[in-house]
Amino acid sequence: MIMKKREFKKLPEGMTLGQMEEIFADRLANLIVMLLDHQHEQKLKAENNEKKAESKI
Repeated sequence: MIMKKREFKKLPEGMTLGQMEEIFADRLANLIVMLLDHQHEQKLKAENNEKKAESKI
């Protein structure tokens, strides 16, 4: 097995560590919100399906 040498990405010029941390935190927050929205939608769908199943009985 041939190991590929890793090439690390260089930081964008002019971008400070603080700016990168802020971008990372913003993206992470957006992902968390998207996940919570998705979970809430799934919960609502499951509740609606249960109500439909109960009304058919």
